Amino acid sequence: MASGQGDDVRRHQTELIGNPSGVCLRIDLRSRDGVAPRDRHQARVLLQHGYFYTANSRLTLYADENRWAIVFEKNGYANRDSRIELELNFFGNCLRNLDRAGANDRYVCNAKSITLVDEDALSEIASDFEQVSPSATSVRLRGEPVRIPSTKEEFAIGILG
Repeated sequence: MASGQGDDVRRHQTELIGNPSGVCLRIDLRSRDGVAPRDRHQARVLLQHGYFYTANSRLTLYADENRWAIVFEKNGYANRDSRIELELNFFGNCLRNLDRAGANDRYVCNAKSITLVDEDALSEIASDFEQVSPSATSVRLRGEPVRIPSTKEEFAIGILG
């Protein structure tokens, strides 16, 4: 960031908070005068909740002298929508091309949800309510067939490889 642009830079402060279930990360995105920006819709990061069964999550960090960014990635089963999703939450002072949200798209939004396996693809491999058939050999991931591992060793390769 060039000098002289400091007035446009929002104050970003991160704080790790201890709680009974672990550590929580709180990010303060207020402007320099301490007031929350009105042009932003800030989604909170929920690693697990009653409508989403998390299968995997990842945290990506970036920083240099003047810029920083954090991306929280979470994928899993969205039980209300009967699909497998990737949820992304973005925080930082150098974010570009964020989606819009709210009435008339008046807010910049720091969250995005991407469907990986839709309801139709899951119904093709289902044997019972929220269960995958033991005879299923592949699933359509974003429309493309992907082989489902059938042995413990194959699952271990996917997890560890």
